[in-house]
Amino acid sequence: MNINVSVRGLIIYLLIIDTFASGWVVLSKGTAMYNADLKAVYYGTVFLTMILLLYYIMQHFQILQLHVLLCVASPFLWFLIRNLHSYTGTHDVMLTEILLVSLVFMADSDLYIDVFKGYKKLIIVMSVVGIICWLIYVLKIGQFYMEYKYYAEFLYNAKYISFKAAYLFKAPGSLRLCGLFNEPGYFGTILGLTLCADGYDMQKKENWILIIAGLLTLSTAFFITSAVYLILRASKNPARIILIFFVAFGLYEYIVNHSFQNETVQFYADKLKIVDGVWLGDNRTTSRMDRLFDDELHSNYRFFGRGTDYVRAIGISGVLSFKTYIVEYGIVGFVVIYGSLTMAALNFIKQNRLSLFYILVFLINIYQRPGVFNTVYFVILFGGLLNLAQKYKSNVNINGNHTVQACVGIINNEQ
Repeated sequence: MNINVSVRGLIIYLLIIDTFASGWVVLSKGTAMYNADLKAVYYGTVFLTMILLLYYIMQHFQILQLHVLLCVASPFLWFLIRNLHSYTGTHDVMLTEILLVSLVFMADSDLYIDVFKGYKKLIIVMSVVGIICWLIYVLKIGQFYMEYKYYAEFLYNAKYISFKAAYLFKAPGSLRLCGLFNEPGYFGTILGLTLCADGYDMQKKENWILIIAGLLTLSTAFFITSAVYLILRASKNPARIILIFFVAFGLYEYIVNHSFQNETVQFYADKLKIVDGVWLGDNRTTSRMDRLFDDELHSNYRFFGRGTDYVRAIGISGVLSFKTYIVEYGIVGFVVIYGSLTMAALNFIKQNRLSLFYILVFLINIYQRPGVFNTVYFVILFGGLLNLAQKYKSNVNINGNHTVQACVGIINNEQ
């Protein structure tokens, strides 16, 4: 028994490391900070985690219930579609992460909440260090940093400000916090979803740290995720929603029509403008990609798409959008891929209002980050759902044969 408890604890710590490392900038190919040796160590921890998960499954074998089977099937559907329907005929090696996230469900779904809580603590520490480094740079306190080319410098004319313990994104008129990740938008997305997975509980001091860090990322995803979730959470009170709408509309009109003296503030105010029906802040796609997307929706490929890597094969770069998945896998493929994930999330726990809102804002983020079939997003989605269920005392379906009973349907004390 003690051995099993120790194995479970080791699995949790390894999964926290794997989750963090999957987005760590020094493991991101294409960045100046990339370290191949550390990447090899990362793969070693992933394989060790899978071995321990297999051992744990053998020690606690049980027939999987429907909600677990759905969670296991979803990433494998994505993997099969991605590899069997390939435009270039090449196959990627994402099977490792697919196996990892699936083995966690098969071993004990409750692992996800423990990993989520541990990962959130890392994000809090990362945020504190990042805020301090941001202040040091802005206030010009010493020269504690180095400068590296940004991995997509050709797109942004940008660079990294590296403090080793935190990274900043620096471009003309822009200074954004990256944490220990390769781009500020990724950090902002993680921060926004993590806050939503905790019910955006502003009574917790650590959540204010995440909010401040999120603001410093200047991430559109962070602002939209937070705004949509808070508006949905207020939906119990129609008067509050109307008030929020008018305040938000008035603030938007002021920002887009006001001339700011600060270059950075003006730069981001301009990104909020809508000109000729096009949102200027949408940097997830390009005009060429938009034309391709429209053409494909009216072609014979609209249902099943062109296949994996088609967009890159025809020379379109700088695109990270759901449109790529529709072009490459078609409407049917897109619905199968994300419909299976949605069904898995909806059946994972007995839903309450906040968990439904959380699933919705997670799916909204697919617009700008469709590649969610990996460790970090599964920890945030399923660990976040378990965290909300535990926080607001809903029924939680845990792996296999048992259910943790709590006070059913208690969300009356939402903030």
